[in-house]
Amino acid sequence: MRHQGHISSWKDDKGFGFITPAAGGEKVFVHISAFANRRGRPEVDDRVPTS
Repeated sequence: MRHQGHISSWKDDKGFGFITPAAGGEKVFVHISAFANRRGRPEVDDRVPTS
């Protein structure tokens, strides 16, 4: 099952950030390489699937 969340922080110069799950819980680290199929760079408040 896929879960939803949003990017709560993003360091574009470093290529990583953190996702806050919509259902609550601890923030999840995410690296730019996880967005290989995405158009454009991630930004704070973007909705994203989490696993």
